[in-house]
Amino acid sequence: MSTPNFATEAGLAGRYPGRHFDRRERKLLLSAKAYIDAAAAAATPAAGSVTLSTLATGVKPSHVVKFAGTAAVTSSVTSQAITVTGVQAGDLVFAQMNTEDTSSRLVAAAVASTNTVTLTYSGTTGTGGNVTYQVLRAAS
Repeated sequence: MSTPNFATEAGLAGRYPGRHFDRRERKLLLSAKAYIDAAAAAATPAAGSVTLSTLATGVKPSHVVKFAGTAAVTSSVTSQAITVTGVQAGDLVFAQMNTEDTSSRLVAAAVASTNTVTLTYSGTTGTGGNVTYQVLRAAS
């Protein structure tokens, strides 16, 4: 069952065979439409108005994604530093191989420090491959 379009219904008042709207019914339809439109407008937050301070405790995130990206895996290394301007010590980093290098190594650890994400691999890397990372920061 489709939702009635109140503007269309009100505009067609009296044009339905066997279904006659009088002025009172048309006014009621228009009034209902105005009420629903006002409620919908009030329920839609303005752009930029949703902030951590306006969220209820149960829906506030503990962390937010601050940075994300992809970097080429450096060949023949067991760890690699990636410059990510704005990263802070204490940020959480999640990283994974996006495309495998020739050695099929995995990301064993990912650590944030000032402007740097340091990745430690499960062994010496081969050639090729990309790693994808996300940096999360505690919400405040």
